[in-house]
Amino acid sequence: MKPLKNNENITETTSKTEFNSLKEEDITIFVALDQIIATVEGKHLNLEIVDKLNPAIPYLTKKLDLTPVQAILLAPIANCSPHITTIDDIAHFFNCTNIHVMRYAKELDSLMEKRIVRYKRTFNAEGYCVPKNVMNAFKENKVYLAEEYKDYTTEKIFEFSDEMYCDIINDKIEWQDFISELRTILKVNKTLSFARKIKDYNLMDEDFFILMVFCLHYIYNNDIELNISTQLSFMRRRDSNRHLNAFRSGTHVLQDLNLIENAFNDGMADPNRFMLTNFAKRELLSEVSPKAEQEKNTQLTYVDSIIKKTMYYNPTEEKLINQLASLLEPERFSDIQKRLKECGMRTGFACLFYGAPGTGKTETVLQLAKQTGRNIMQVNISDIKSKWVGESEKNIKEIFDRYHSFVKKNKVVPILFFNEADAIFGTRLENTRHAVDKMENSIQNIILQEMENLNGILIATTNLSNNLDKAFERRFLYKIKFQKPNEEALKSIWKSMIPDLDNETISELAVKYDFSGGQIENIARKKTIQSILDGEKISLTQLQEFCDAEKLDKKERKVVGFGR
Repeated sequence: MKPLKNNENITETTSKTEFNSLKEEDITIFVALDQIIATVEGKHLNLEIVDKLNPAIPYLTKKLDLTPVQAILLAPIANCSPHITTIDDIAHFFNCTNIHVMRYAKELDSLMEKRIVRYKRTFNAEGYCVPKNVMNAFKENKVYLAEEYKDYTTEKIFEFSDEMYCDIINDKIEWQDFISELRTILKVNKTLSFARKIKDYNLMDEDFFILMVFCLHYIYNNDIELNISTQLSFMRRRDSNRHLNAFRSGTHVLQDLNLIENAFNDGMADPNRFMLTNFAKRELLSEVSPKAEQEKNTQLTYVDSIIKKTMYYNPTEEKLINQLASLLEPERFSDIQKRLKECGMRTGFACLFYGAPGTGKTETVLQLAKQTGRNIMQVNISDIKSKWVGESEKNIKEIFDRYHSFVKKNKVVPILFFNEADAIFGTRLENTRHAVDKMENSIQNIILQEMENLNGILIATTNLSNNLDKAFERRFLYKIKFQKPNEEALKSIWKSMIPDLDNETISELAVKYDFSGGQIENIARKKTIQSILDGEKISLTQLQEFCDAEKLDKKERKVVGFGR
């Protein structure tokens, strides 16, 4: 328990001999609590000390609607908040036994029912504290008026939770206060399926908070995956590190309960990114609106979750990318948009990155976002195309509507990212007869119109440029061709991917193998995996074998039958 005097919340404003001379207009909630602390510390907890606490007890019982014992118990708890005050701490304060304190358990329960005090469970301890919002009311000498939270639906609970989470982000409340209020809501609305499930899981406050963050991001931001380090930033470093280590080792309680699982990148578990399991979505979110029940076609990637990487380009590409990065700097971008609008021109920026696979198109989009401080709303064409039939116009329009809403909500305009967009930006078909062909053309016409009205930044990547529809080509203001890296760029990539290679080996590999950056990354991953399996350093011969295996043997295929 922290020292009870000279606390940051309740300062010793008056000496013991001066309390009785206080005038009625001078006493406040904090002054009354201060008198209790100064008078009863080390005294046995009983009603005999009440007479010594004038004017504190009469003031608090009337102001906060408390009994004398409740007012006395409140003082040491408030003085140590937001830290936990255990039963042992209270007993030590009053110089009595824990059993004696437990005789007044109903008084403590009443303080919790009034929501002046809450019970807090952490990894290290459990006990009582006064929430920050209650302490803020006390500082202004006001009574904290708690909402009753009756007749809440699960959807309303998540709406409330989203508002409280925003207050946490804006440093208006502590995450512990959010969980305290949420537990009260669930207790009042205990018949809801969500409330019953949470009660069955019996989660610690920290674990419950982490789970709610994943649920909120999934429902309202459509974040399928989250960077766990970012979500733990609200906690003390010691606690966040403990949770982070548990997640990475696969031993976290939320993983044990099959509520959170690793996200995967290229078939390998990402140690920093996690997601709700399908079981969690079914079990916890079945009562929420349909947007939480269905997987969305887009997701928002926050700039903080993007890992900064050094990219290597050929000179021509590097010049164009640096120019684009300069234009997308927030202040400069806003100024350019303003001037374009004054000239009666379109203010949207549409960019096309095209070229062979593995040349860094997708990673460049991520690094541009990182460099310019922008979130990314990514559209995966392969995921949504199968769902276009029958609702094509509705689905593609919803993508742009969501993006426009993100533009309004975000201080810095996010990037709308169409990755591997070959199937959507191809040449439109003429004289269409089939329904699928008409659907494709309809989708493309909607996108063309939306690009005309774009008020933000759109970047599309494609491996094919010859098949690009002329109408789309005209709407892309910036077009950058990504080619396989030249010899100098290859050397830099080899060095960055496998730092322990000497310069002679790097030069030899760069000359012998005409690889893309993506292919070199494959070699680096194979080298790491083999080192783990064998426990030995990989030789140059083995490395060259990996390189040879990376090149597909594209022999001419013989045609069976009548020939060509």
